[in-house]
Amino acid sequence: MKKNNITVELIRAALAFIPATLPRDDWARLAMAVKSEFPDATGFELFDAWSQTGDGYSAKATRGT
Repeated sequence: MKKNNITVELIRAALAFIPATLPRDDWARLAMAVKSEFPDATGFELFDAWSQTGDGYSAKATRGT
């Protein structure tokens, strides 16, 4: 089985180049991509911290996604 080398730091660094003001569908796809690598609280925390950098941040929407 192939093991990937995706780390929290790598995802955090990549997110720094993506604006959190993406259209909703793209924003949600990004959430699912992060969740696929880190399906626990770590993934949510990464996504939530990134989402907070965008205008119109909603904790409820982020949690629901």
